[in-house]
Amino acid sequence: MQANLENKVVGIILAGGRGSRLSKFTDEIPKPMIPILNKPVMEYQIEKMKEYGIKDIYVTVGYLKEKIIEYFGDGEKFGCRITYIKEDEPLGSCGAFYFLKDKINKSAFVVCGDVLFNLNIEKFYNYHKSKGGLITITAHPNSHPYDSDLVILENNNDEYLTLSDYILLGYTKEELYEHNDKTLNALNSDFYKNIFNSKEFKELLKNKQKKSNLVLGFDKKQNAENRTNYHNLVNAGICFMEPAVFNYFEKPEKKDLEKDLISYYIGKSKVYAYRTIDYIKDMGTYDRLDIAEEDVRLKKLDTNSKKKAVFLDRDGTINIFKYPHSDKNSLELLDRAAEAIKLFNKAGYACILVTNQPSISKGFITFNDLDEVNKKLETLLGNEGAFLDDIYFCPHHQEYGKEGEVTEYKIVCNCRKPNTGMIDKAVEAYDIDKNLSYMIGDSSFDINVGKNAGVKMILVETGLGAEDKELGGYYYFAKDLYDAANFIIKENDINISL
Repeated sequence: MQANLENKVVGIILAGGRGSRLSKFTDEIPKPMIPILNKPVMEYQIEKMKEYGIKDIYVTVGYLKEKIIEYFGDGEKFGCRITYIKEDEPLGSCGAFYFLKDKINKSAFVVCGDVLFNLNIEKFYNYHKSKGGLITITAHPNSHPYDSDLVILENNNDEYLTLSDYILLGYTKEELYEHNDKTLNALNSDFYKNIFNSKEFKELLKNKQKKSNLVLGFDKKQNAENRTNYHNLVNAGICFMEPAVFNYFEKPEKKDLEKDLISYYIGKSKVYAYRTIDYIKDMGTYDRLDIAEEDVRLKKLDTNSKKKAVFLDRDGTINIFKYPHSDKNSLELLDRAAEAIKLFNKAGYACILVTNQPSISKGFITFNDLDEVNKKLETLLGNEGAFLDDIYFCPHHQEYGKEGEVTEYKIVCNCRKPNTGMIDKAVEAYDIDKNLSYMIGDSSFDINVGKNAGVKMILVETGLGAEDKELGGYYYFAKDLYDAANFIIKENDINISL
């Protein structure tokens, strides 16, 4: 049973555009009326909103608006209440919002008229409200970042646990060090397990997350030739807005949703990104329309479809192992690594990077150095049509007292593998079913984090894998990441190819 958001949320569908790239259809019908398995795109959108109790829906209409109005009417036969905002002349993607400024008194779930989605709207809503901003956009990676508008997020290193956090919770440095057994596995310590399971610790981590994913701007695709390395993250075409947003509009005039409205509030630090692996796809080209039809046949819009993931180590698994890996220019992908990740992308596995990066706490590299290396990794993968859905890293190391170390991060934590903090965080964020998921890496840390997290673990021979093979404890030993990908695809009887 989905949550009922009826008293909290209204829907807005942007259905005024022509959709010139689909002229075979849009010469006669507006883009939201294009049928997918004999049902208009907009009908799928309304059905999904209704699942969450969103029944008051505003629809901005312009091009061939009578076709939409004739089909949907006032919404009664579709179980909702539709109000049309009619454009007598084109007002861009959001210029018609001027006519909504005195009508919207709840959070607004806004979706472009060419987007199919199977999104947990309740979870998205709760995330949006927790941020305290005015707009939250959905964001995800894609297979062609090199020619896409990219979302730029603030690097928020404050989200990572520090020595000062422990002291804030009432522990002394001496007390912490006394319980540091230097096994690199906090799960062996009752002292730390009690801390990690405490309400105060969980609340502290939750509060540290509140500032993350602040949107700083967009890197437009027109600037692609000037890009060097980048994070692969694009606007997915769905957002939440608070009523105050509509005060931006002073008169009915042409306005662009991203370039004008969202960018205005980015300048006021009021826009956040909601990273998601939920199904969101636009069908704005013939190729994408074909994919959308196949996805509907495969029931990818079904609400209760379970999510699966591969948790990936980085150094020695995806790229050649070098330590410390502080120079982005020296990063090289392992043979067939991009092809392997591309296979996972096509097979519907979320690709989540979980990597220990103790060089930060040791003072060898900075957070910015690591970010540049990860950008290079995402860029190299993106150039091959592959992508990571998210990156989690642990900056900590608990062996203290070394010259040049960063004391704040020389602590026991719950995120350093073989502890499960990074996987736990991803499972919660993305509703991942661990029974359907795998951990792939090249070391004993990866073997043990897979075991501790309760996911199948595949050890790869690349990196340190050949050395740690004799330790056992893994589900399968693979030559490399590509071999691991093919094993998973065959084991689960998935029929795909590159």
